[in-house]
This record gives sequence, C-alpha cells and structure tokens, in this order.
Amino acid sequence: MGTENSEHDDAVSAPEGFVDIIGDLITRLDLSLAYFSEKVTNLSNFVMHVATMECEFEALVFDKDQMGFDYIQKGLQFDLLCGVLDSEVRDLGGFFDTLQVEIVDAREKVFSCTHLGEAFLAMHYKLLDFEHCLKQSEEQFDEIKMQLVTFQKTLSSLKNAENGNAEAGQIIREGDKSFNEDDIEIKMQTIAQQRHILRMLEKSLARELDLEKNINDSREIQEFLEVRLFSLEQLLVNMEEEAIDVWEKWLEADNASEILLGISKGLLGRLQVSQFNLNGLSHRESELRTKLEAFVQQLKVRDITLDQSGSSIAEQNSVLPGQTNGAKADVNDAEGKLGLADSEVFTLSEKVCSLEKQLKESESQLLNVKASSDDYQKQYNVVCSEVSNKENLIVELKENISNSESRANSAEARCKLLTDTNSKLNEELALLKDGGNTSARVDLLERQLKESDLKLQNALASAEASQEKQIMLYSTFRDMESVIKDLKSKVAKAESRADSAEENCIILSESNAELNEELSFSRTRLECLEGSLHREEEAKMATAKDLGRKTKVLKNLVTQLAVERERLKLQLSSLASENNILVMKLKAAYKDPS
Repeated sequence: MGTENSEHDDAVSAPEGFVDIIGDLITRLDLSLAYFSEKVTNLSNFVMHVATMECEFEALVFDKDQMGFDYIQKGLQFDLLCGVLDSEVRDLGGFFDTLQVEIVDAREKVFSCTHLGEAFLAMHYKLLDFEHCLKQSEEQFDEIKMQLVTFQKTLSSLKNAENGNAEAGQIIREGDKSFNEDDIEIKMQTIAQQRHILRMLEKSLARELDLEKNINDSREIQEFLEVRLFSLEQLLVNMEEEAIDVWEKWLEADNASEILLGISKGLLGRLQVSQFNLNGLSHRESELRTKLEAFVQQLKVRDITLDQSGSSIAEQNSVLPGQTNGAKADVNDAEGKLGLADSEVFTLSEKVCSLEKQLKESESQLLNVKASSDDYQKQYNVVCSEVSNKENLIVELKENISNSESRANSAEARCKLLTDTNSKLNEELALLKDGGNTSARVDLLERQLKESDLKLQNALASAEASQEKQIMLYSTFRDMESVIKDLKSKVAKAESRADSAEENCIILSESNAELNEELSFSRTRLECLEGSLHREEEAKMATAKDLGRKTKVLKNLVTQLAVERERLKLQLSSLASENNILVMKLKAAYKDPS
C-alpha cells in the first residue's frame, strides 16, 4: 500500500507520467465497458432463446396428451439453460461491481488533476460517456436478472408439480421395464442435447471473441487514424512555418536582388559617363597634339625665314657698304620683324608650355578615369556575382516552395486515404449491424467514427485554413514591400550606429591594448615573484639538508659519547675492583707483622 502511495505521489509530481497512467486506466475502462456491454447483449439474446424454450415447455405442460419424450427433453434443456444463465449472471454481476469500483477510482484520479486544462476536460467527458453507457448496460442487466427470476419461478413450480406425481411414476417404472429402457434412451438423448447446447454456447463465445477482436482492431485503427490526423496537423503547421520562412527569405533575396540591380545600374551609368569623358579627353588630346604639331611647323618656318633674312642682311652689308643709309631702314624693318617674330616665338613657347601642362593634366585625368573605371568594373563584377548568387537563392527558394506544395499535396492524399479508411470502417460497421448481436457496441463505434469523421473534417478545414493563410501571406508579402522602404532608412541609421560602434571598438581595442600591456607587465612581475619563491624554496631545501646533516653528526656524536661513557664506566668498575684488591692486600700486609 505504501508503494502504491509513493508511486501515486511520484505520478502527481510528474504530470506527464500521471496523464499517461490515467490514459491507460481510461483505455482499460473502455475495454472493460465494451466487454460488459457485449456480454449483456449476448445474454439478452440468450434470454430470448430461453424465453422461447419456456413457452414451448409450458405449452407441452398444458397439453397433457403429448407429455412424453419431448416434455422431458424440453424440461432438461430448460433446466440446463437456466443454470448456465444463472452462472453467467453471477459472473457478470461480480464484473459489474469491479467495473463500478474502477470507474469511481478513475473519477477520483481525474478530479485530482484539474490543473491540466484541456486534457482534464477530455478525460472528464470520456468518464461521463462511460457512466452513460454503463447505465444503459445496467438497465439491460437488471432486465436479464428479472427474466432469470421468472425462469427460476416457473422451473420451481414445474418441479413441485412433478414431485406430486413422483410416487405414481415410480410404481409405473417398477412395473414396466420397457419404460426404463426408454428412460435410458431419453437420458442419452438429453446428454446429446446438452452437448449440442454446449457446442452452441462455444460457438456463441467464439463469435463474441471475434466481435471483441474486431472491435479492438477498429479501436486500434481509430487510434492510428487519430495519431495520423495529429501528425498531419503538425505537418501542416510545420509546412506553414516553413512556407513563412521561405517567403521571408524569398522577399529578402528579392529585395536584395532589386537593391543590387539598382546599384549595378548606377555603376553602369557611372561607367558609361566615365567612358564618355574618356573618349572626349582622348579626342581633345588628339586635337591638342595636332595644334602643337602645327605650331612647331610654324616655328620651323619662322626660323627658316629668320635665317634667310639674316643671310640677306649680311650679303647686303658686304655688297653694298656704301648704301648703308638706305639699308638702315631695311635693317630697322628687319629688326622690327625680328622683334615681332621673337614676341611671337615667346607667345608660342608659352602656349606650348600651357599645352604640355594640359596634356599632363589630361594624362593624369586619363589615369584616374582608367583607375576609377577599373574599380567600377570590379564593383560591377562583384555586384553581378552577388546578383547571380541571389538568383540561385531565389531558385532554391522556389524549389523549397514546390517541395512544400508537394508535401501539401501528399497530405491531401493522406487525408483522402483516411476518408477511404473511414468509409471502409463504415462498411464494416454496417456489416456488424447486419450481425444483430452487437447493437450497443455498434452504436458506440458509430459515435466514435462520427467523432473521427469530425476530426477529419476539422483537419480538412485546418488544411483549407492553411491555404487561406498562404493567400494572406501573399498579401502580406505585398505589404512587406512598403515596409522594406522603411527598413532601408533604418539600415542607414544602423550603418551610422555601426560607424559609432566601430569607433567604440577602436577605443575599446586601444584600452584592450593598454590592458594587455598591464597584463604582460603583471605576468613578468608574477614570473619574477615565482622565481624568487623558487629560489627561497631552494634555500629552504638547502638549509633543511644542512640541518639533516648536522643532526646526523650530532646523533653520531651522541652515540660516540654513550660508547665512551660505557667504556669509562667499565674502566671505573675495573679500577674500583683493583682498588678493592689493593686495599685487601694492604690490610693483609698490615696484619702479617703484628
């Protein structure tokens, strides 16, 4: 009893184990109640058979002309059937009492776990169903008991009537031997009838066991269907969650791809602008080069003309020395022309220098543009790779969506299979109804099948609800696009926060470096302290060794002193003995002269 209480306390302390125990108890009660109702229905059919037998027997009793072999046969059959019915009623009454006790115990255990909520309500409703079924079976059982009492009364009245005619029958049997032989034959026939009845009872019991087995199989199928329905509901929930995750990832990938496409378009535009600027600069460079070549050719022509004018002036000076006055004007004109030519050369040289500077600037701009175009090309390649990755991710997400849709289709196919199995169970129930012996149990199974049909309809409704949820998800995905724009602004704020966080990280890294320096300093100091401790320990060990050696020396000295002391004692004892001998000798010497 103590172990049961401890197990009960452990079960109460562990709610899951207690729920399992109560579930097992309820399943046992369900099986026992099904067995009791089945037995009651079989006994009611058996009572109907006994009632027909009673009617036939009473008809033979009232018909005195035909009271013979049939009368005795029917009487024995009726007596035997009443005995079998009495024993069955007694056994079933004991089983009914134990079943009531188990239901009361189960009710107490169920009401001890009111904190479980929905599980408590389900178990409470099951107990109410059990009590209702038990009341119906109890009413049928009471009717069977009343019928048994009437059968026993009729049997006792017939026995009393037969006892009144016992002596006359005895005289007749003693006077007629042929009647004894007929009686033996009747007994043999009654034994055969009893065997036949027992065979019929065995067949009915076998049918009853088959029906119980079919009921248990149908219950197992129902439980299996409930488990499958629950697993399908969980699968639908998981599929909804997976679909939500997939759609979120798809939206993120789609938004990222759109952002990257915008970035790539901007980079392409900038690249095209830079290429256009590069083409304009190259065209301008070619124009400047042509102008520079033209200016160089003009300078060469001017130099040639200057050389020619100088040579002509020298010739005129040498050939016409007398015509100086006329030539001075020409010289002045030539000098004026030379001055103009020099000024033009100076301006041209300045233009050449400015053009060279512009060329250098254009070359540097070209280099910068080429570098920027290379950078833009690299960024464009990176963006293209990211776009391809996002497209691959979108393809994977679409594959996941198709897989989830295939799972949903498989779940619908399983639901169809469940409906087919339910229809098969309905057909089996119809066949069981045609049997006519398990009406109450068939009603109970019909009710359970209706509940399973309701659960199946609920599962289908949940599947439809999940589809509606998917439609709602599509609409929410459209709404998410507007939310993404807000998220972009939040991303910019987050980037600013990230910059501030990076600054904080830099500060923290600097402080971390300082702490690392302090830590290294403390480690070196600790190593120095450990070295000093090690040296002190070595000094202690050396002093301990010195003390050990000194103690050994002292021990040796003590042992030597002990040995010397013993030796001195021996010497003293020997000297004392010698002294005594000398004293004796002296005494003897003094005694002799006297």
